[in-house]
Amino acid sequence: RIWYAAAAVLLIGVLTISLKFLVNTSVKPQLATNYGQIKQDKLPDGTEIILNANSKLTYPKVWKEDADREVWIKGEAFFHVKKTAHRNKFIVHTDAFDIEVTGTSFDVINRNGKSSIVLKEGSVKIHRPGQATILMKPGDFVEFANEQIQKKTVTRQDYLAWTESKLVFDNTSLKDVADIITQHYGIEVKLADNNLSDKTITGIMPNDNLDVLLQSLEATQEFIIQRTNNAITIANKN
Repeated sequence: RIWYAAAAVLLIGVLTISLKFLVNTSVKPQLATNYGQIKQDKLPDGTEIILNANSKLTYPKVWKEDADREVWIKGEAFFHVKKTAHRNKFIVHTDAFDIEVTGTSFDVINRNGKSSIVLKEGSVKIHRPGQATILMKPGDFVEFANEQIQKKTVTRQDYLAWTESKLVFDNTSLKDVADIITQHYGIEVKLADNNLSDKTITGIMPNDNLDVLLQSLEATQEFIIQRTNNAITIANKN
């Protein structure tokens, strides 16, 4: 009986250690930002990352020199991928498609059911199950929305302005502006009048301080902004 008891204790100890090992190895490292925060960091291979607010990037614990490098993005991130001696592929997984590169710079958004990429330098391939591979060159923009992939060319760097804590509005609807503020700062933005949705804003505004951003919007002389702890209301000045 003593021997059986000792064996049982030993077995429980081994199972406990094994379970802890499995749990520890199954959790992927991650980079994450809070609302209103932008973070710069590097991945184990030396790839440079700028993570936008309210975003999360996960990646494997072990990066083998001769294996593909894979990451998973929720939110928005700018990548400057480092080339390796083995020219390993760097793969970014979004909900809609996978992005395959070897060394390049690009911006990825994977948020609220939409996935998109803007290519700054180099070339990438977009893979989506059941569809032909899309090849991108610098200046190309690919977006997946409403179950469709669309590709177009962009000439401005508006999509990358956030990496410098700026927002560039070019006839941007007030509804879209409200959505951007909510995504970045995690605070509800209400439009006092439905007619405000179609009003547009053009200009460059700071995006590293919510109060300053709201003051910049009010400085257009078109809106009155009221803020409480839990919400922001934008109304016509008239």
